Amino acid sequence: MQLNDNIRHYCKDKGYTQECLAEHLHMSQSNWSRTLQKPIPDSLLLQIAKALATRPDELKNYHLPVTSTENELLHTELRHKDELIGLQQKQIEHLQEQNRLLHARLADCLRGGGRTIGSSHNAP
Repeated sequence: MQLNDNIRHYCKDKGYTQECLAEHLHMSQSNWSRTLQKPIPDSLLLQIAKALATRPDELKNYHLPVTSTENELLHTELRHKDELIGLQQKQIEHLQEQNRLLHARLADCLRGGGRTIGSSHNAP
């Protein structure tokens, strides 16, 4: 009954006592303790989640160990993220260089050097 263990761990980690949770659920502490010994129906899980200010799926998945497949997927996603960051950094460097060249060209044009748009090659 992993769900029951998850609820216990969640309560312990968040500092909730059995007495406090039992009170929120309108039952005695001993009744709450017995409740944790058997499967918890969805209707009660919803009440427990509400009393703990969380969601039922948070309680269902609390402290689940990460599987090797999930771990591999996580590392693959992290590598992909790093590759994307590297590509974006190269794009930024390229755009910065293009910006620098355009600024230099503009400065040259403003000083009267270089050709302007519409000037002809055979001007008299």
